[in-house]
Amino acid sequence: MKLIHIIDRIEKFILVILFAVMVFCVFAQVVNRNITQFGISWFEELARYCMVYLTILGAEIGFRDGTQLSIDAFRVRFPKKVQEILALLTHLAIAAFAAITFVTSLPVVKLFLDSRQVTPALKISMVIPFASVVIGMLLIAVTQTILFVLKLRGRKEDAAC
Repeated sequence: MKLIHIIDRIEKFILVILFAVMVFCVFAQVVNRNITQFGISWFEELARYCMVYLTILGAEIGFRDGTQLSIDAFRVRFPKKVQEILALLTHLAIAAFAAITFVTSLPVVKLFLDSRQVTPALKISMVIPFASVVIGMLLIAVTQTILFVLKLRGRKEDAAC
């Protein structure tokens, strides 16, 4: 499906940028700590927030392509029809969990939005790091629902990324 391919391309682009920023920040922090010893504390914080977003977006990709919950030794013991039903149930369970987590994480983000709390070094809103859960769970819920519907309709070629 086109929407999943668009999401996939955007996610991979964001992952490359986040990874590059994280590696640069970690390298710069090591150089700073061992050579220059300037008081630059935000390198570590920015690297940490990049890693948080990398993790949640990477998890979404893993759920989408099936590598995150793949237990082939268990799944292949069943007939093909049961394997297809298990795949449908897996997509449904992941989508439900992600939707529940998305809804329950919204009040936390709203709390930080209302409190106007900022991060220690970067002085950015705490909403930005905590929004990773909201964004990630929304992406997981949407993509897993799309994959569930595609597999239910029998469009397996569209369900794979």
